[in-house]
Amino acid sequence: MSLFSVIVPIYNAKDYIKTCLDSIAKQSFQDFEFILVCDGPDADIQICRNFTQNHPNCHLIENVNKGLGGARNAGIKIAHGKYIAFVDADDWIEPDFLEILAQNISSQPDVLEFGYIDYKKAFIPSPQQYSNFRAIIKQLSRGFAWNKLWKTEFLRQHQLSFLPDTNYEDIAFCLTAAFYSKAWKVINYAGYHYIFHPNSLSHCQNMDKQQKRLKDKFNISQKVLDFYKGQNVSATDLLIVENFLISQLIEPADLINKTFYLNYKKLFEKNKLFQAKKRKAFRKWLFQFSIKKRKFILCGHSLWKNKSF
Repeated sequence: MSLFSVIVPIYNAKDYIKTCLDSIAKQSFQDFEFILVCDGPDADIQICRNFTQNHPNCHLIENVNKGLGGARNAGIKIAHGKYIAFVDADDWIEPDFLEILAQNISSQPDVLEFGYIDYKKAFIPSPQQYSNFRAIIKQLSRGFAWNKLWKTEFLRQHQLSFLPDTNYEDIAFCLTAAFYSKAWKVINYAGYHYIFHPNSLSHCQNMDKQQKRLKDKFNISQKVLDFYKGQNVSATDLLIVENFLISQLIEPADLINKTFYLNYKKLFEKNKLFQAKKRKAFRKWLFQFSIKKRKFILCGHSLWKNKSF
């Protein structure tokens, strides 16, 4: 058994997957296995096949076709490492990444959280240890799965998995894990480089997917709240979860859409943070309306002046 299983979901990543895989292969700590989960296209699959042939500790799963969450689930299913790390195909890690993580799991935490680097700006958390979901959620700055190391036994014991074919699956996964964890450790290290690529598996979007993203935001919120309500947590504890969901998922622009506003209202109507975002949404709508009205008046004035009607 390896100490680490490094799971890499891959889709439409041929232009940058080599950087990602090379950064993993060149780790100073070598007691790990690769698990590549590739959903294509053919060029990506061929790169993964070639890489697997040259690395005996690498396993390849092809064509799961259930989104980022489904790809990660497929990797978790065959993982043999004591701990699991997720690395997205457009990101890369420092050479000492796994070595530093290995030095910080002697206490065998359920989850080891660390910082990351976003376009040369480092986000480094303060070192802490938590044993209940209230404290964990309060300190979570973002609900990412890739800036955390996950104990494989912990994930399997609580049957934790990602929602397939959806956006924002990380948030549901992290919040569910937070409820079960009695040993959540945070270290002040940032060796993960987060890179934004608009065509990647987690970022790919077009006009049709904008609506799906709105639906997914609501569905994730509802699933997480239903989970916590099913655990009979107190109203105070539920408010902690609500505030995290609202801060991470809801933008004022989302609430301009009447359908989604009414959906969210059912979930968060009494929440003060939601009310604040609603007010921002109204001001944004009012500003946009005034701009459109001004353009209409100016256009009418121009037509009248030029006698174009």
